[in-house]
Amino acid sequence: MSINAVNDHLAGLVVAGYSGAMMLTTFAITRLIFSKRAGWAAVILLLSSHMFVDWSTSGYVDVPVGVYHGLCFLFAYIWMQTGGQRWAVIAGIMAGLALWTKQSALVLLPALGIVPLLRIRTGSSTLTETRNSLTAFGSVLLIAGPWYLRSLIIT
Repeated sequence: MSINAVNDHLAGLVVAGYSGAMMLTTFAITRLIFSKRAGWAAVILLLSSHMFVDWSTSGYVDVPVGVYHGLCFLFAYIWMQTGGQRWAVIAGIMAGLALWTKQSALVLLPALGIVPLLRIRTGSSTLTETRNSLTAFGSVLLIAGPWYLRSLIIT
């Protein structure tokens, strides 16, 4: 391999890393909401999906964005359960990374907006939830904003 050549082996490792992250994310979400046994079942179902196997081996962009979607859901769920601001920040970061990966991740923004509304409905402080929500959306803007600003400037 010559200098400045495309390194397919390194690209393959990145694809494998995202595929592994997708399996871990699937397990973590299912274990948190249901049980450890259900988590393993979810991973087995994921691995038995022909589409996931094809996309994981071809480097298709929906695998990384799926990881970020899953992690955003996981952290937003923990935020909804605990009300912790750090979970709002991490959920916002994951949404920002998803937006940076693919524009279809815009669907995460209304989803993040629902979390504080659900918490307020259950009796949480409106001020606290507004602050957490602004923090989450600020994280999204901090991560995804530079990419979209760059695109706006060059077009």
